[in-house]
Amino acid sequence: GTTQRSGDLTPEETGAIIADIVIHLKNGKKKYVSLKNADGSTVAQFGLAKAFNQDLSVNTDSTEWKTWLAPFGLDPKRITEGLRAARDQTDLPWNDIVHTNIKVQQSSPIFHIMQKLWGANYIYLREKRGGFYAIKIDRDYVDNVLLGNLQVTEIRYPSKDRKQISIYLQSRTNKFKLEVRNPRGRGEVRPTQIQLIVMKGNK
Repeated sequence: GTTQRSGDLTPEETGAIIADIVIHLKNGKKKYVSLKNADGSTVAQFGLAKAFNQDLSVNTDSTEWKTWLAPFGLDPKRITEGLRAARDQTDLPWNDIVHTNIKVQQSSPIFHIMQKLWGANYIYLREKRGGFYAIKIDRDYVDNVLLGNLQVTEIRYPSKDRKQISIYLQSRTNKFKLEVRNPRGRGEVRPTQIQLIVMKGNK
């Protein structure tokens, strides 16, 4: 699922939004199910178009920038230069890949971003080997299994050959990528969306 809200959601609200199936119980409660096929790797997507101006500069005063991107320590100047290099097909005078080793504490804004993207209070149902397996996604599972020992390992800025910002993270059990991108293609460069992708692990 996807949402254009600027980041004021709780993980439980995210879980309800990204669900593909809503089961209405007789007692009035609801159960949420997120379906993934064997090739599916995207967990959730959020809109953040207001973080970027039409000239590809970064709107550092926007809620979207402050909520989703500033906590990662991204350089707005490099983002703008990279996006314009992607648009104009020009080379950059600096290395667009930055290797990091940022350990993410559970109290940090980065951890809260990842909590929000994963969501909570739903069943994750994934196709595997001709069948399906299900995992209950609640806060405890997200915090201590999916995001246990979380760290930011690499940041890739836009460049002549890359339109998106990519942020790589690794936990005890999984590798993740956050992509800040324009999903429309066709030469569109200005990012309008952030998405969480599971790269490797048990999911």
